[in-house]
Amino acid sequence: MSVIEDKWKEEQCRDEYGIFFSNDECILLEGEVTTGFVGSARISVASLIENKEDYWTHLYAVPSCHTEKNGFVVVGGETSWEGDGFIALIEAVSNNLIWVIHLEQSEGFREVCIENEYILATSAEYYGYRWKIPLKNPEKLQMLEAF
Repeated sequence: MSVIEDKWKEEQCRDEYGIFFSNDECILLEGEVTTGFVGSARISVASLIENKEDYWTHLYAVPSCHTEKNGFVVVGGETSWEGDGFIALIEAVSNNLIWVIHLEQSEGFREVCIENEYILATSAEYYGYRWKIPLKNPEKLQMLEAF
């Protein structure tokens, strides 16, 4: 089992902003909610741990932010840091994590659904956003609307 999967089971994720895959690779994200995120090349989570071993944040799943469809489960919520949110994609049958996204300034996620090959998600607290996240290419996530 990978470090990312182990930490997922402990309801934790790396504190860097990015997409963390179950094979212990990640794509770090830079940018802002309103202008879009740019992803780095895939790197090893081990390199992040080497620099900051204890750099993990707690994940708090929100009951309204859970759905299952087409063999996938999507879970979302908030983190230890105000304004940050997460979305995770899980295989329904095996319950294995595929990836988890940790976003800065997104606000906590409150609703999700799966439509075709996308996760449609709403995050809200002080601000509200609607998101479109490709199941197979989460690095191409888009903020569709601010409200």
